[in-house]
Amino acid sequence: MESDWVKVCVVSSEIESQFIEKILLDNNIPSTRVSNQVSMHIHLNTSSSIDIYVAKDNAFQAVQILSSEGKTK
Repeated sequence: MESDWVKVCVVSSEIESQFIEKILLDNNIPSTRVSNQVSMHIHLNTSSSIDIYVAKDNAFQAVQILSSEGKTK
């Protein structure tokens, strides 16, 4: 990931991260997901999270959109 991307949201499920990515993409904001999963064995990950990143230039707009959807950092 490039260094000019910033975290705008943290979610707890893969489905929710896909939903966030779709909202951002519908608003012409590319994003990427970074999983904080600590083990390859899903059953051992009871508290993993997924960070959503966007380019720094899109961060303010992304946060506004996600806030209006009830999803924030």
